[in-house]
Amino acid sequence: MVKLRIPLFCYYKDLIINFIKEYKKASRDDIDKLILDKLSNALNEEQKRTKIKNLLYAMSKKDCVIFNNSKSTIKPEWCLRENKIEFKIELENRICTKA
Repeated sequence: MVKLRIPLFCYYKDLIINFIKEYKKASRDDIDKLILDKLSNALNEEQKRTKIKNLLYAMSKKDCVIFNNSKSTIKPEWCLRENKIEFKIELENRICTKA
């Protein structure tokens, strides 16, 4: 099993956050296009999609930085949770710089 190292995990989170800041929302397809080619070539396509799924889960449930703004779980529309974003980015920066 290949684990994401903290700096890479933070890098991927930053990519997603910056994308959503710029475009106000992101579909799963948008996020896949953004991150899939940046993941390790040691992973197959299914493993890469699982990594992205886990990343989105962590960002939405654990960090509470993003949320699904659509009624659908099949076609989610990820948006930033504005009231927590500054706090979470500050916290992430502290975690990422320690790693």
